[in-house]
Amino acid sequence: MTSKNSYRKKKSEHQEKQITRRDFISLSGMATAGLVMAGCSRSGKSPTSASTDKKHKVAIAKTDSYDRGILSREVRNMFDELGGLGDIIKPGSRVAIKVNLTGGLKFSGEMAKVGINAHWTHPEMVRAVCEALIDAGAKELFIMDGLYEDTTYEFAGYNEIADAFGARLINLNDPSPYDEFFHQNTGEGWYVYEEFIFNRLISEVDAFVSIPKMKCHNNCGVTLTLKNHIGLAPVRHYCSDARPDIRSAMHGTGEEVRTRLSKVIVDLVRARPIDLSVIDGIKTAEGGEGPWIENTFGLVEPGIIVAGKNPVATDSVATAVMGFNPDAAAFETPFVSSDNHLALASENDLGTNRLEEIEVLGAKIEDVAFPFKPCAKGGYIISEDT
Repeated sequence: MTSKNSYRKKKSEHQEKQITRRDFISLSGMATAGLVMAGCSRSGKSPTSASTDKKHKVAIAKTDSYDRGILSREVRNMFDELGGLGDIIKPGSRVAIKVNLTGGLKFSGEMAKVGINAHWTHPEMVRAVCEALIDAGAKELFIMDGLYEDTTYEFAGYNEIADAFGARLINLNDPSPYDEFFHQNTGEGWYVYEEFIFNRLISEVDAFVSIPKMKCHNNCGVTLTLKNHIGLAPVRHYCSDARPDIRSAMHGTGEEVRTRLSKVIVDLVRARPIDLSVIDGIKTAEGGEGPWIENTFGLVEPGIIVAGKNPVATDSVATAVMGFNPDAAAFETPFVSSDNHLALASENDLGTNRLEEIEVLGAKIEDVAFPFKPCAKGGYIISEDT
């Protein structure tokens, strides 16, 4: 608590691409009208006539630095563009912040040394969001992920962030600070799980913020805000005999793997809605979610942040920025080995994956587009992602 008071006191006083960026912009239909029409022809939906003020708002910022001052300014500007945080954060709010430290030290190997610039949420991005949340009135912050080892937080530089804001670091693979896990009902229309076993804090907090890394994914095309929810589930309750060290039961086996994980993602977002998304795409990786995707995984520096209050819309804009169609059909790029979980979430009224139904603020998609190399086709084996 002393550290958080200290913060308040201080406040008051690339590898080569398969296509070039120019090539991508010259084909910018992928990121604007043409991309949208591809979605229209696939889904059979007609373009919306909704006015701008009824559209989901998503902000994009361009920056190539994790400099503390720059990030603080950019994140605040994005939140202002989205209408502020007053509708999410009330005085005294308890807020969960879900980060992405996928694989931890267990699967990351030597790549863990550069994890925050590769496949993990950068701690300075978390700092910038925490600062804005505290200033908006949040009283308690809980930074959380399902970790294979608690030491990952310290290794990735999160202890300093927690100390600065009096935040508590939570490993969602354990019930702490409670003695037991909590059963959360998914709600009507569930696909795979009628309820989930969660750390009780997930259900008790007043607001839920997700800060994923911008990446592709071996099993579901892209791993952004929605996919980040997989880490809510404790491994011990969602593993199978096929792979007892990961959430293999969520992936399923055989042909089921092609569609099961997408449905689980939708179930998870129903069970624990997401109030704010901030996607870290400044420094990341393409071709996969972690270094265990050996043939395509490689470091890139898109220099992008994407933020929004609706996770489906936010992920869809981020997917377009990555050079992909967020309304692509199942088994089409980037969803080369799976169903399109963005489309599935949209069909279930969790948001929209259609760009014409989203108001993009700040930078334009076509001006910041950074085409990612997707995962290789046929990668629908059980993943080692968390």
